[in-house]
Amino acid sequence: LSYLSLCSVFMGRIRVKSKKSSATSKDETSQPSVESLFSKAQTLLTQCDYDLAQKFALRILERSPASVEAKEMLGITQLEMGQLSQARKVRLERSAANS
Repeated sequence: LSYLSLCSVFMGRIRVKSKKSSATSKDETSQPSVESLFSKAQTLLTQCDYDLAQKFALRILERSPASVEAKEMLGITQLEMGQLSQARKVRLERSAANS
């Protein structure tokens, strides 16, 4: 150790870098809003990234199960990915909910 390092140690100038601990766990405030999730999912659809758009649609539905827009988006992604039976099921559920 150099003289300056030793002086800093003895004079109480040691600063230990530590990770900031988060007192809060992941909760609603740290999650993106449904609107921002929907916006990102729409962008992914226009970019033909159907797999990721589907994940976003499912995440929206976890937080907002009655979202007609998210159900429609889920159906679109399923159709585009060739998941016809799942898309049909989503469409039937949407139709039943609207009646």
